[in-house]
Amino acid sequence: MSTVKKLIYWLPAGIFAVCVFYLSSISNPPGVRLLQFIPNSDKLAHMTEYFILSSLIFFALARGHNIKTNKAIIIAILLTAAYAITDEYHQSFTPGRSMDVLDWAADTAGAIIVSTRYEVQSTKLKRKKLSKGVNIKP
Repeated sequence: MSTVKKLIYWLPAGIFAVCVFYLSSISNPPGVRLLQFIPNSDKLAHMTEYFILSSLIFFALARGHNIKTNKAIIIAILLTAAYAITDEYHQSFTPGRSMDVLDWAADTAGAIIVSTRYEVQSTKLKRKKLSKGVNIKP
């Protein structure tokens, strides 16, 4: 696959990462007040945000680089967790915001949840193919 095509697969993840970076630089991001009545809603927002980012990274790895599911899952989790650390650090320079290890944990949990979903989906697909007698590459 050409370098340009690989970059195209990374484009959604890159755009989303830029959006996360932008939101981290705002003292009062949009939507925060709407969720204030829900306990720990900020953690839910972090999980959702990084659930999406990890999905986009997984897609880029699996489709753009043809990396097997298990390996793409591990790399996606590691890249997402690493980006979350840099995002928390960046956020510490924003007035009214701070670096929080629990936010990082919620970010990483979002990546792990989506990765678990991909693993379960992949396993179900393999079982379905095996039951139909389709030969699966190791």
